[in-house]
Amino acid sequence: MCEFVSWIECRGEILFLTDAEVFSSHGKDVLQSSRGIDFLGHGAIRAFYGIQQGVGREQEERRFWDIALFPEPIRKKLEEGFDANWGKMFQFFRTDDLFWILQNHPDVSWKRRVFEELKKRGIIINGLLDIIHEESVPDDLKLEAFEELKKCNLRENNLFNIICGRSVPDNLKWEALKELKKPRFSYESYFFGIIYGQFIPDDLKRKAFREFKKRDIDTEDLFDIICGQFIPDDLKRGAFREFKKRNFDECYLFDILRDKFVPDDLKRGAFNKLKKFDPDKEDILAVINDEDVPEDLREKAKKLLQAKPL
Repeated sequence: MCEFVSWIECRGEILFLTDAEVFSSHGKDVLQSSRGIDFLGHGAIRAFYGIQQGVGREQEERRFWDIALFPEPIRKKLEEGFDANWGKMFQFFRTDDLFWILQNHPDVSWKRRVFEELKKRGIIINGLLDIIHEESVPDDLKLEAFEELKKCNLRENNLFNIICGRSVPDNLKWEALKELKKPRFSYESYFFGIIYGQFIPDDLKRKAFREFKKRDIDTEDLFDIICGQFIPDDLKRGAFREFKKRNFDECYLFDILRDKFVPDDLKRGAFNKLKKFDPDKEDILAVINDEDVPEDLREKAKKLLQAKPL
């Protein structure tokens, strides 16, 4: 498939099509078999001007807003305006071409225009999700895309992926959470993923953790929260308070002590717990030699080691 704008350099001329050619009597006669963007493709140009295949040099450039990229005849038409010369053709752009314009056109008004055209055509779920996750799409269009998405047969993972999306605005993440909490979804199964996600607002993580605590949290999940890279410290402390109520193996305490994402005050709490387990010399040496363990705890570990019988 050829892209808009397409042209052929042939015998010193730049040959291309605009509304004037496509919707002329000759255009209607010779282009009846063309569909979609092919009206502006090389095949349509050849059909309109009677150029045999293989004759001339085929060219195309998608960034129609950057007129400096085009030869003079096309540049003049672009300067006159897109609608003046290709306005009728816009309805025949393929959906993937519209998405490309939405992602790449620098003018917000064009993004809005494309979005409205896509809505007329009925955007499928994946298309709406692409809009929501696309970094270059303005937030107001993402919110509108989400409203359209709510009319579809949404799945839990669709909402969860929005909540975790890097380029999704925070207010849209909260809207997705509201949807995910509706009775038809299994919100509980996504608690941990929300708490652990990199691009999720801290307030939303705290909300998920409060809900998470209402159920029987697995000790392993609490440990992962305590050591998580993208989890706020106050939430880690809440998880540690829950963790201390459990029966657990001392290996968890060693891992908490040595993990670089655990706050120092929690490491001190873990060390105090660890002393009650009577750890062996090898484990104490590992604490002493680990640079992620606070200096004061490494000194305490040395004293603990010295107190061990030979």
